[in-house]
Amino acid sequence: MTEHNQKECLLCGEMFTPRSSRGVYCNKNKTSECPVCGIRFEYKCCRAAYKKYCSNKCVGLSPETREKVKQTTLDRYGVEKPYAFGQV
Repeated sequence: MTEHNQKECLLCGEMFTPRSSRGVYCNKNKTSECPVCGIRFEYKCCRAAYKKYCSNKCVGLSPETREKVKQTTLDRYGVEKPYAFGQV
């Protein structure tokens, strides 16, 4: 097996030795704090398992998500709240 040079993980920025030349994530277990409720949780540092929030409930309660939903509803239907439009 050939030795690969160290790379910087695209998510966390930590240096790691990839298993193949195409590896871009370190795949280490990481701990983070939920920006909504403050609970500490673990996630694996890879694109498929990366988490910013501890649960789907916190995703829905986040100001970022609420603003995106509001903007999408406004763009699609011309109103901020779905129930303000008669037929959705």
